[in-house]
Amino acid sequence: MPWLAKKSKKLKKPKKLKKSGPGDAVVVNPHIPGWPSTERWTPVATFLATMATPETWPEIDDGVVVNPHRVEVAMRGLPWKAASKSSRKLAGRLGWLLATGLRALDREVIALQSKVSELELLTYARARDCEAIALQSKVRELELVTYARALEREVTALLSKVRELEKEVVTLQAAKVIAHEVTTTQAEQCYEQQCTIQQLVSPRHKYVENKVLISQVHAPTMKSSRDPKEWDENIWSEYSDFEIEI
Repeated sequence: MPWLAKKSKKLKKPKKLKKSGPGDAVVVNPHIPGWPSTERWTPVATFLATMATPETWPEIDDGVVVNPHRVEVAMRGLPWKAASKSSRKLAGRLGWLLATGLRALDREVIALQSKVSELELLTYARARDCEAIALQSKVRELELVTYARALEREVTALLSKVRELEKEVVTLQAAKVIAHEVTTTQAEQCYEQQCTIQQLVSPRHKYVENKVLISQVHAPTMKSSRDPKEWDENIWSEYSDFEIEI
């Protein structure tokens, strides 16, 4: 396979520097291309670089989805047959170590993905709850606005009725004043008429107003036997004055 070839330059062997004082030599690790010192896995890469030249694996590293099948295919492509038994054993132990670490990381990733999913669901549920609460608040506001408008219409109608009733009250008061004046006038007229009727019906009034002397009735029709020259212009003297009632 072409991708099994080593694609990076060979690194120089790490130089051993002696300390100025007593003690062991310090190993200076070389810089590995593509493995910055800030990455978590750089110490592992540095250790592996002491045993073999670093290689690149585009099938795994270039932004593709890493899965156990890809790693297995890459491992089977290595020249195992040319390696000695001790080398293969050492490589196998190293592989088991890395596989165990990868499986542990896989579990952590799966657990984290599960937590992320739960958090996403929780966040989505909270967002929906917030939306529902906001919608309920808007609905309540709309209900309050609608209720307030209905009350305003009712109040306007009631005010209109009150104004009409006030006009009717003013009209009734004016009619009451007029009726009072008319009643007062009629009462006065009635009282005057009653007084007049009482005066007319009263026996004394009837007797005084309607009594006529009999002599006043017959006097104009009787002739006097006296001499006209001696008449004193009294036409009632010759008759008895008694009253009759007409």
